Amino acid sequence: MITLKSAAELLGSIPDLTLETIFTFALLATSLKDDIILTQPATHDIDEPPLFLPPSIVTFLSGAC
Repeated sequence: MITLKSAAELLGSIPDLTLETIFTFALLATSLKDDIILTQPATHDIDEPPLFLPPSIVTFLSGAC
């Protein structure tokens, strides 16, 4: 399990990344979870993250965050 400290260390090398941006991304991504799941094969385990996000979700999150 990832801890907040280890996440901060990993993300610390990304320029201009703020805690606000991280929380905005997490909030929006969790709100879009059902839309993301709908694009996965029916056999996909919803407890596992998908390997790829749909282009529309990537475009939206990129612009919003």
